[in-house]
Amino acid sequence: MSGSGPEAAAERYHAGPPVMPDGHGMSGSGPEAAAERYHAGPPVMPDGHGMSGSGPEAANARLAPVVTDPASGGFFAAAAQGRLTVLTCSDCGGRTHLPRPFCVHCGGDTLQWQDIPRRGRVRSWTIVEHQVHPWFPVPYTVVLIDVDHCPEVRMIGYLPGRAEVSEKTCVVADFEDLGADPKGNSVVLPRWSIEEAEH
Repeated sequence: MSGSGPEAAAERYHAGPPVMPDGHGMSGSGPEAAAERYHAGPPVMPDGHGMSGSGPEAANARLAPVVTDPASGGFFAAAAQGRLTVLTCSDCGGRTHLPRPFCVHCGGDTLQWQDIPRRGRVRSWTIVEHQVHPWFPVPYTVVLIDVDHCPEVRMIGYLPGRAEVSEKTCVVADFEDLGADPKGNSVVLPRWSIEEAEH
């Protein structure tokens, strides 16, 4: 198939379900679906080293998203450069997030990864008290973020502990380097934190 439009754009992407910027798929469940979303092999330590077993090292292990997926790979490539990006339509200027092969505003298929501010305001949040995975110790706070100057873009962030936040809380993003995946690709993730008040 050739030409333009959503069908042609879809050729540039895998045939499976869309992938969220944090590496999660948007459909499916269970161990098989989880395995598709993460690298095979041992988890990645914050310094990039693989590990296995239990103990303090296992407690610090991290699940690493797939950073080479055709749909979301540009997001992670930009993160490795210290940039926060979303797909932006060259035709109408609309931003499409989560990643799609065509613009959700006008249907155009000319999308480019463009920088957005690394700052936002907390829109909603929840404190997780029940541990669902050994590599995510509780408590921690999940925040939904309205990105500055991007009314159509919201992102999800992780804050350690029972973070004291409100709808007036501003957060900023830096980046966490998890090292390389088993194929040598850099794994860098946006990391949100509460903006320090100016004195």
